Amino acid sequence: MEGWNVRRYRQDKTYRKYRKRTNRRHGKFTAALFRVAVVLCFLLFVCGGIDYYQNRNLNRTFELLEQVGETVKTIPAKVRDLVWRAENEIRELTGGQAPSFPLDAIPEYSGEPYVVVDNNVPGFTDEERASGVYEYYSELDFLGRCGAAQAMLGSELMPQEERGEINTVYPSGWHTVEYDCIENGYLYNRCHLIAYAMTGENANEKNLITGTQYMNIEGMLPWEEKILRYIWDTGGRVLYRVTPIFRGSDLVARGVHMEAESIESREICFNIFVYNVQPGIGINYSDGESWLE
Repeated sequence: MEGWNVRRYRQDKTYRKYRKRTNRRHGKFTAALFRVAVVLCFLLFVCGGIDYYQNRNLNRTFELLEQVGETVKTIPAKVRDLVWRAENEIRELTGGQAPSFPLDAIPEYSGEPYVVVDNNVPGFTDEERASGVYEYYSELDFLGRCGAAQAMLGSELMPQEERGEINTVYPSGWHTVEYDCIENGYLYNRCHLIAYAMTGENANEKNLITGTQYMNIEGMLPWEEKILRYIWDTGGRVLYRVTPIFRGSDLVARGVHMEAESIESREICFNIFVYNVQPGIGINYSDGESWLE
């Protein structure tokens, strides 16, 4: 009986070694297969994006990115940043618009709500200047962030009714937080990229970002009023673009890039960057958290 036990032990030991080697080979094979699957999915994704671009339709491609983004929002900022960079590469390959504003060229906030960009000359093309009245809002990116909003403004676009509620929209990085040192208390506003008074766009998630009260009132409002006065007084048109500028995968914009040019005259012409800051308050642009400085 002892001899049988010894033989059985040796057989079991040999079998365990065999299974261990087999599992190791299977593990390597599975890992290799997974890597191949990832590469194939990426190639299919990119090629699909290129095909959509050739058909002038990127919607499905960026819908997939948005779905990925819902999961990405819950993971660390470093991983979000990697996904953000991958999205930009895909957008470049497929002809989509990727953030390219040189934030490093913008000086740190030093007390003024805005700084002049490119000698105050907006970057519009002749083709854009020749267009009729219109408005355009970029699709949200994979993190739910707004892109550029652009319009040829005229009296035709101005609203004929009072503005409604926008509390149902929660822009990326949104927090409801109050501080005693801020007039009206609230740190953040739901900031329209293109003001409601210009186009009548109200609770449009593609036109609302998380912006400080300081940026909204001290930074953007004076320029918006200047444009509106021009249109009211002259009946002229103004080519206008506002682009929220994010660093990496931040959920809150560092500021907005505002460009405007009147078509019938040179009365309106500016190119500025407005800081998304609040004096006395520190902001974590990655997720919108804030603190009293």
